Amino acid sequence: GWSGVAAILRAVDDHRAARLVRPACAVSLGAVGFFRLCSRWHGIRATPATLKPKEGAILVKQPNDKDGKSEESNLIKYLRQFNRKERFILLSKVCGTFRIDPSFARCLEKCLKLPRAIPCDAFVAMDYHLDWLQMALYFDKKGLPDNALCNKKKSGSRLFEANQQDIDTLIAFCHDGSTHLILIEAKADTAWDWKQLESKSERIKQIFGKKGTNYSSVCPWFVLMSPKEPSDWKDKDWLPQWMRRGVWLKLALDEGVLKATRCNGNGENDKDGDSLYLSDWKNDRWEKRQ
Repeated sequence: GWSGVAAILRAVDDHRAARLVRPACAVSLGAVGFFRLCSRWHGIRATPATLKPKEGAILVKQPNDKDGKSEESNLIKYLRQFNRKERFILLSKVCGTFRIDPSFARCLEKCLKLPRAIPCDAFVAMDYHLDWLQMALYFDKKGLPDNALCNKKKSGSRLFEANQQDIDTLIAFCHDGSTHLILIEAKADTAWDWKQLESKSERIKQIFGKKGTNYSSVCPWFVLMSPKEPSDWKDKDWLPQWMRRGVWLKLALDEGVLKATRCNGNGENDKDGDSLYLSDWKNDRWEKRQ
């Protein structure tokens, strides 16, 4: 027990080593690491299963879950089940994880004034189809069907449109009985296509409603990301009210990324030209090459 630990500390001959071990124990390095430190001087071996935390010690976990995981609603479980994006599956396999970066999470919390911190294991997906999002919301409310569903267009959109409309990044987490959905649209290489965004926002409006209140237990949020903020995006009257209350975040570009553009012999843009020039993608410094 911990009385044995104290005895070991008293028995350490090298007082400088003892001064290192005591603070390590005080900040709760962990039983195995602590005994490894001790064993360097005294050859002590210990079985981790025999060690117990100090009485009254606080174990930090994500809230509302016995296994240290954050709370997950049925809606988020449906979102996971529908996520068949190949690039997401491949990147998750290659990188071993697909989690939100803590610094980016703090940025979203501050800019959107979220009611709670985004948990580190929040649901994150890329290129998430709006069909999947609408079906997840529908089945969360109605439950899974036993038979085929009617997909006729009555008002608004069909439950399943079978098109490729998607949201660039979707983040979902729970708080106080509600599921928060952060929809992020981004541009890096190309300019904003308002016609495309208008079509997409129309579908999103049909899903969540003009005020974003179609689902009482769901709170949608909207974010635009690009190297420069589009000056008039909040003035677009085709954007639902709740999307216009969204925020823009700067999408920082990496240095030294090159862009090749086809041109004519004079260096003028020409899709049929027989020359090309290279430019610094970030800073738009032109360096012509033939």
